[in-house]
Amino acid sequence: MSGTADDIAIRIARAEALRDLGRHHEAITLLRHVLADDPDQVRAWCVLALSQVDADENAEALRSARRACTLAPADEWAQRIRSLAASKLGKHEEAVRAARRAIAARPDIWYGHAQLASALAGGINGDDPRKDQPNWKEADAAVERALELGPDQAEPHFVAGKVAQSQGRLWTAEQFFRRALTINPGHSRARNELARLPLLGSGGGDITSLARAVEGFAGAAHADPRYELARRNFFLVLRVLAGSFATGVLLAVFIHWLMRAATVHRPVAVLQWLSLVVLVLPQAQFRELLPVWSPSTRRAVIRELTCGTQGLAAAFLVMAQLLAFTTPWLPGSLPDEVDALAASLALLAREILYAEPLATAPSGQRAGLTLRWTQTWRRAASEVAAGLTNARHLPRSAVRLAWALRLLLLGSVAVTLVPWELGWQLAFWAAVLLGFGILRGIRVRRLRPRRRRRH
Repeated sequence: MSGTADDIAIRIARAEALRDLGRHHEAITLLRHVLADDPDQVRAWCVLALSQVDADENAEALRSARRACTLAPADEWAQRIRSLAASKLGKHEEAVRAARRAIAARPDIWYGHAQLASALAGGINGDDPRKDQPNWKEADAAVERALELGPDQAEPHFVAGKVAQSQGRLWTAEQFFRRALTINPGHSRARNELARLPLLGSGGGDITSLARAVEGFAGAAHADPRYELARRNFFLVLRVLAGSFATGVLLAVFIHWLMRAATVHRPVAVLQWLSLVVLVLPQAQFRELLPVWSPSTRRAVIRELTCGTQGLAAAFLVMAQLLAFTTPWLPGSLPDEVDALAASLALLAREILYAEPLATAPSGQRAGLTLRWTQTWRRAASEVAAGLTNARHLPRSAVRLAWALRLLLLGSVAVTLVPWELGWQLAFWAAVLLGFGILRGIRVRRLRPRRRRRH
């Protein structure tokens, strides 16, 4: 019998090692075999729940944690894991109850207090300050107790930062995150949240803030390559930054056409060449952001912008500018048609970059170059279509208008090669300006929470 118990303990320890290595599904499989032999192993249920949380199987994790709490109601670890799993599923009341039970079991350690503060912060929505004020007070008290019991641990300071962030105290949150990184420079979640703060403070529309966020998320992903959230945030913010660059290219092409059109009946050589200089302005703005990035971040940015749909969008932007540069040497009405084609390419690139990125389809074998390019074009078209229909971040009154304008702008691609008269050109650019003015504020909002009301 003791040999069987020792064997189970060894297998659970092996599962914990697999979880530490990021091999969550292997750990889950091993633990299920352990629990098939002995379903009353509390430690196995706890490790299984943690592995399921790491694998984003939160519903299964909550069931496993509940099973552990049923077997050992006074176990602090089991109650704390249950609180974590319930928070992941948005079951804030259950999360708070479980955290309080964990504190009742072991009030002398910081883990339970930190989890209670985290659970309370997750339930704060800011819609009714009077309703949320008791949660704020209890969360602050739990944070203070956690910091008293674990002043030299990074996690209590990280939780304190998350609580301050949930209450809208961004400067205080930044100090706590920096303190957590001082204690543990490899704390990837603190790096991720620190990178989010400029976006929360500026609304995510400032290019410099986006560049700093790219640097922060790249650092978080480098500190822990298995931290998927930091990599996802890096990818999303980089697409928003590239989308802002695409908007700059679109405006540069329009100004270039406008200045060139002004010299049709009264040739002015200086104005003609100055219109080409305008096309370089987006690169000059982008060049100012390079000092913000470290060499490793620059390599990561280049790698992301030269593959997949974002690589295709970057190619569209390069083609748009190259086409606009050729207009002074083209005869007849070709310059107007080339400008229209360049603007359409910039619009397509902008829609691809601002659309909802699609999940990568699993592939059992390595695709050839032709197949990969075919898949890239197909995904680009799907992302543009998703961007047309995905208006969850817009007010309901603007959804139909934005959808119609996007269809109008992208529909210009179908007629760019048709010889245009001046009236059609003016109509095209009027649609571009109208669409840009209304769609200018549309950005990827997944990183920006709803504005909270302060009490």
